[in-house]
Amino acid sequence: MRYPPEFVDRVQEANNLADIIAQYTQLKQSGNGHMGRCPFPDHAEKTPSFSVSESKQVYHCFGCKKSGNIFSFLRDYNGMSFPEAVEYLAERASIPLPEIQTDRNENNNQHQIQQDSKKLMLKANKIAANFFSETLKRAPSDHPIKTYIQKRKLKPETIEEFQIGYAPIEWEGLAHHLQRQNVSSALAEEAKLIRARKEGNGHFDSFRDRLMFPILSPMQDVLAFGGRIHDQGEPKYLNSPETLVFNKGRVLYGLAHTAKYIRSEDAVIIVEGYMDLVSLFQAGLKNVA
Repeated sequence: MRYPPEFVDRVQEANNLADIIAQYTQLKQSGNGHMGRCPFPDHAEKTPSFSVSESKQVYHCFGCKKSGNIFSFLRDYNGMSFPEAVEYLAERASIPLPEIQTDRNENNNQHQIQQDSKKLMLKANKIAANFFSETLKRAPSDHPIKTYIQKRKLKPETIEEFQIGYAPIEWEGLAHHLQRQNVSSALAEEAKLIRARKEGNGHFDSFRDRLMFPILSPMQDVLAFGGRIHDQGEPKYLNSPETLVFNKGRVLYGLAHTAKYIRSEDAVIIVEGYMDLVSLFQAGLKNVA
């Protein structure tokens, strides 16, 4: 997608580069700008050499020589494409996206309807991710899922980093929670979070009694889920089908966390399963997907 130059300029002016970078490293006032330790993972330093100019809205590291603007930082640190960076910054500044022509020349009304549907689905997915996360936190220490986590030696900070959760064994745990959060059954079913019963009325959860791995976009939106069984049974992994916001052929699990390490190493380790990635990341091999 291409956005008009004037819209890109408006988005850039509405965001402060120092605020973005301050999410990843501590910045202190220095003259007319800020200084801090370089946030990029391939440059470990003890003396701050990373400069951010608010007046020029650019950054430069005197150590590793990386430099650029707000878009290049989001690209190199978070792995965002240029359109993704524009959309992230627009949402951050509460600037609505302009109506644009898509490759299929959809009319503006159809495009707006699709964009609104995507936002609702992403919101439903986020509610589901929070539900799975809280369910795992509330599980008693002797619960089988906690035993499995201990067996796999997952650390609390790893679970938090990857927003790992637990889908309860009950048939309608998530379905009832989504109803309480005013998420319609039609939307939840379209997001593949629940399924309609073949006989009778009502819905049941798509994921039950599984360790849950949210699949995130570079902008940290929850696109879909992977659920791993923690006991005997099949399938070992149950994945979300494709939806309006999830295209399997275009998403690699983990990139929202590992893109900056992949760019720093200029190499990537490709693995098969969610636990493979999480385990390697926890062990210090972070350029993985």
